Amino acid sequence: MISFCLRLEVMFVKQLFEIDCDPQCGFMVRSHDKSETVEAAMKHVKDAHGKEVSQEDTEKMVKSV
Repeated sequence: MISFCLRLEVMFVKQLFEIDCDPQCGFMVRSHDKSETVEAAMKHVKDAHGKEVSQEDTEKMVKSV
């Protein structure tokens, strides 16, 4: 019974996406939704660093964790 429960738990774990900012900044965003991760990172770059970054460039920074 225990192995069955553990197997079900593993089956339902969703993939996480992550983007980290520069280590000096320390910002990190994680989400099960890749688009949400990208949008949050783009907003952070604009709000915290006053810069614009393209969606395409931001998508290249996404890591699966």
